[in-house]
Amino acid sequence: MRRLPGVRGRRKIAETVNRAGKSAPNAMLDDRYLTAIQASVRTGIPKNTLARWRTDGKGPRFVKRGGRILYAAKDLEAWQVDEASKQAAARAWGLL
Repeated sequence: MRRLPGVRGRRKIAETVNRAGKSAPNAMLDDRYLTAIQASVRTGIPKNTLARWRTDGKGPRFVKRGGRILYAAKDLEAWQVDEASKQAAARAWGLL
């Protein structure tokens, strides 16, 4: 089993990945949903930033299931595309 890059602390144990690429505790979840740590690794956004955005009502859409924060992969990708287009528009208008 290998560990996800950039994962620290107690979550290291919870987020170990087996050779098939599925997280051990997340084996019941399919590839359509990502944990906050997996979303952080995929987007490059620190998990603490994602947590702050959740409390502020910003960032990608998420769901809470069984006390766990999950991001639908399609929602995460749609949010990234939307944010990229917003940034491109802001650059075009000279706002960035």
